[in-house]
Amino acid sequence: SGDWKITLAVLSGLAATVLLGLGLALTLLRGGRLVGMSAGSIWRLALAGLQRRGTANALQVVIFAMAIMLLLVLLLVRTSLIDAWQTQLPENTPNHFALNIAPEDVQGVEQLLRSGDIPGAPLYPMIRGRILSVNGVALPQTDDPEEGRRQREANFTWADTLPGDNRLLEGRWWAPRSDAAEVSLEVEFAERFGVGLGDRIGFQVGSEPFEATVTSIRELDWQSFNPNFWLVFPPRLLAPYPATFMTSFYLQPEQKPFLNGFIRQFPTVTVVEMDVVVAQVRGIVSQVSAAVELVLAVIMAAGALVLVAGVQASVDARMHESSILRALGARRRLVLGGLWIEFAALGVFAGVLATVGAELSVYILQAQVMGMDYAPSPWVWPVGIGGGALLIAGLGVFSCRKVVSSPPLAVLREL
Repeated sequence: SGDWKITLAVLSGLAATVLLGLGLALTLLRGGRLVGMSAGSIWRLALAGLQRRGTANALQVVIFAMAIMLLLVLLLVRTSLIDAWQTQLPENTPNHFALNIAPEDVQGVEQLLRSGDIPGAPLYPMIRGRILSVNGVALPQTDDPEEGRRQREANFTWADTLPGDNRLLEGRWWAPRSDAAEVSLEVEFAERFGVGLGDRIGFQVGSEPFEATVTSIRELDWQSFNPNFWLVFPPRLLAPYPATFMTSFYLQPEQKPFLNGFIRQFPTVTVVEMDVVVAQVRGIVSQVSAAVELVLAVIMAAGALVLVAGVQASVDARMHESSILRALGARRRLVLGGLWIEFAALGVFAGVLATVGAELSVYILQAQVMGMDYAPSPWVWPVGIGGGALLIAGLGVFSCRKVVSSPPLAVLREL
């Protein structure tokens, strides 16, 4: 995935599934001892079968649970995760960004947005710069030029007052029209470079270096979709350097034609349509999911083969048990019902474990990785549990068809 948090989310779900599966094995082995063989109870018959093959059953449950869990995670990511993220965005959240606005076009852009009654953020100046040093010590070199560029380069902006989507965590904001060499840092950016209040950071814009003292640490609201910056300076400090401007604004679907006039009037401005970007992300997720689903289908087929092989290995023992029960007066329907319940119970166990693991993975993705409020998906429970029960019960009973179709007398003669 390229992101350790996303990998951790999926691995956590898998680990939880495996651990719960092992716990299930102990439950089957210990709890099943209390269940006796009785031809008068279809449930006792099924549970006795689970107990006698507890270890093998638990292994099959874990295999199917992991495969079903990964399928559920793919379904949730493909259908629910992006929708939940969009649902949690505030109304009129900007869905378009305008970049590379020249200083001479700032007034025209503001007037055009106002005349079209388009809600948007203020225009922010933007300067591309580099970070050279911290407290006089040059940043360490890295063997990866691309990684070094990503870590050192950043967009600078200036502001007299604290931007509306920012919250001051430490320090103080500078006085209006301040001439001091100060800088305000975003909290995660400050943690990445290990700097705090009072530290001096060396910067470079173009070929000109300068230093500024950290006087405040801010928290940003990235969900606002307004322009946000890691580094903010007093206006007078960056005034000598050339800058372009950017903003964000919200367009309803019926207002899309506004973009045609906007681009005609300001052909050098770059407009990013976030709804188009989200649609592209959906397409990429669907394509990747389709490829992964093929792999999971192979895993599911392998799990089915393991189940069939395990059942085939126990067919002789099952036939003897069935023949004895039927010789003692049990009906064929009782034996067949016991098989359905036995394998359906395995499917229910696998479905429960898979659903818990999938919800845990999506919770970590939503709450920890994406910073969203966790939104459970109730439909996953019947799909996971019902699908697991039907799949394993169908395969298991089909593999055991000889158990109920063979004449009891013929089987007993072979003993």
